[in-house]
Amino acid sequence: MRSYATRHVAVHAAELETPAIRDIERAAVELPINGNTPDVRQSVLNKARTDPASSVSTTTAPSIPARPGTNSATSSSNSKLQFGKTLGTIPYMPNVLVTGCSSGIGFATALELARAGHHVFATMRHPERAPQLAHTAASEKLSIKILPLDVDSDESVNACFQSIAEPIDVLVNNAGIEVHGSVEELPLSSMIAVMNTNCFGAVRCIKAVLPQMRERQSGCIVNVSSIAGRIANSPLGAYSASKFALEAFCEALAGEVKPFNIRVALIEPGVQDTRMARDISTGPKSIYPQVERFSAFIRAVLADPVSPDASATAIRHVIESGTWQLRHLPGPNAAPFVGWRASMTDEEWVDWNALGDDDWYEAVQRDFGLDARRS
Repeated sequence: MRSYATRHVAVHAAELETPAIRDIERAAVELPINGNTPDVRQSVLNKARTDPASSVSTTTAPSIPARPGTNSATSSSNSKLQFGKTLGTIPYMPNVLVTGCSSGIGFATALELARAGHHVFATMRHPERAPQLAHTAASEKLSIKILPLDVDSDESVNACFQSIAEPIDVLVNNAGIEVHGSVEELPLSSMIAVMNTNCFGAVRCIKAVLPQMRERQSGCIVNVSSIAGRIANSPLGAYSASKFALEAFCEALAGEVKPFNIRVALIEPGVQDTRMARDISTGPKSIYPQVERFSAFIRAVLADPVSPDASATAIRHVIESGTWQLRHLPGPNAAPFVGWRASMTDEEWVDWNALGDDDWYEAVQRDFGLDARRS
């Protein structure tokens, strides 16, 4: 099979979502993915680390109607208004509901948005088990209201959304769980659970908020997916299936609701330093070698960790910029991973995953500059 560097000469530009991402691909993905890289690639990745939204386009939004009750003069002035901008002397900051805020990307997003002046409804299954967000919000006097929400439950979703009197301008579907294991060994109940939370949990929340957004003809729905929604490999078959499904729903939804001035976006993080990634790094015992060696690969990537703040920054950018771009790849390793997969045929991808251990570890060392065997 051709080397990673050779294959990337022919990466299809159509797979890369923005000019900035294409720049990252051209300058970066042909070289190893660790920190010991030539200056040209390191400078690109350093920019991505310090400005995680740099790989997100800034497509101009169509007009965003004023809130209900605003007079006609105000509505006229507001015809080109974007979230986070100023209407006269009054900043137009949306009410944002974020799911899965107990840790990781959801936690970082709630703080990122509240610190920027947005009004945040931060939800999680068990607020009493994750008091850190409440403590931080209180100490910084942030506009964060914490609510219980289990996205697996129709009753919980209905109760949560009905308890909010204010209009929800933005929904950020972040709640998710991770399961990993071979298709043969992973219990079917785990596969059903991950699909219910990661896909149908988001759909439940979307269905709860869409009627009011459609009536106002204004809104934004941000769904946190993953590069695993575009790349499937063992032992993440079930997890990837849930993210592939979420992305399919979102593509269909985006076309349905655009005539109502409702924006839909997918955030596709790479490997970021979250509890979920750490869980993958300790794979279960398996008769399939892909399970252990993929865990070793994740451990090696996490040796140079990317903060979930990268995704939070990208989410804020989507909300405030008015972009209609569908997919966004935050952080320094998301675009290279997606481009790497796009450079292969399906058969090459299967062959890469089917390599024996020695050949696979050597390929990882060659392609990414990672010594996964020692991680």
